Amino acid sequence: MYLYNFYFTRFFDVLMSHFETDTCSPLPPLELLWKSLTDSIECSIVVIDRSYRIQFVNRFEGGWVAADMLGRNVFDFVQPSSAEYSQTMIESVFQTGQACAFDIESFDAPNHPTTVYSVRAVPIQISGAVVSVVVTLIDTRLAQAAESLQRESQQNLQKLLTLHERERQLISYEIHDGLAQYLAGAAMQLEAFDHACRPHSKSILKDSFHFLEEGLRLVGASVDESRRLVSGMRPLSLDELGIISAVEILVDEARIDIPHVEYSWSEGILRFCPGLETTVFRIVQESLTNIRKHSDAHRASVRLERRGDSDLAIIVTDDGIGFDLTAVAANHFGIEGICQRAKIYGREAIITSSIGKGSRVEVVLPFIPDTRSEQQSQII
Repeated sequence: MYLYNFYFTRFFDVLMSHFETDTCSPLPPLELLWKSLTDSIECSIVVIDRSYRIQFVNRFEGGWVAADMLGRNVFDFVQPSSAEYSQTMIESVFQTGQACAFDIESFDAPNHPTTVYSVRAVPIQISGAVVSVVVTLIDTRLAQAAESLQRESQQNLQKLLTLHERERQLISYEIHDGLAQYLAGAAMQLEAFDHACRPHSKSILKDSFHFLEEGLRLVGASVDESRRLVSGMRPLSLDELGIISAVEILVDEARIDIPHVEYSWSEGILRFCPGLETTVFRIVQESLTNIRKHSDAHRASVRLERRGDSDLAIIVTDDGIGFDLTAVAANHFGIEGICQRAKIYGREAIITSSIGKGSRVEVVLPFIPDTRSEQQSQII
């Protein structure tokens, strides 16, 4: 244990020379500091000497007690299938003084399942000679569990958003086939009444026709509003014309409130999978809606850009008043919707803004070609 203490004393002497200053209080005693470090870190730490004997171990999964491992050959705890390869790797650290990384299967105690570790071996050198190796081992089950949890979260989010999109479709159909048709029929009946009665009405009634005209105007406005709602809930232009033309319609609508809106796209962007098209449409829609409602912008731009063979970028910018990202409420559904749609594909939305300097939304999604064999979008 003398050499072991010497190695880490040298290490902590260097550490203390950096941190023991007039502005920093002294570090705790070396033994306490080392114990706290190895107890708090999530991975296993094993120090082995030149004969592969274990000098130190903080913990080890698989049912082994750390104290019972001291002095034993480290390969007693490695599955035979991994022992030869792992010994070759650790020997190379002793020989070359270069760190290495590899995976091993541990030989666990009875009634404990085999554990696969991701291993990194780092040399401890004195006077240029490697005298021990520090081995860190991370249980890959933790990483696998985290990946599984992330996949499950993405799948659940995908299902929720898919249900949400279906509800939007159903509501749009109800408005289109029900309310909008009734309003259109009412408008036609009122117009027919107007044309039939106006030439023959007495003067006393002519003064009342402005009420009919106002009613016709309101019914017409209701028809237009129902069509706008249908388009917003399920963009028919997206299904019929494709993403480029559908986004162009969004840009044209945005020009009502934003004087100058530029729109560009990379060559070769025609159609891609329906789910990705809907996601791109919604991200652009949310971004432009935020600009129209909150930014007071004079200029904005929308760009769809291919990046290599595997990615598609959506970039929306404006020169508006900007906002403080740290002050945006958690229930700001526009920004949250953009972020959640990106997460479905395992990506992040990059949103940058500051007061008085406009804003920028960039989302890079995996490009999925159009197969048109999909009967129904699974990702919105």
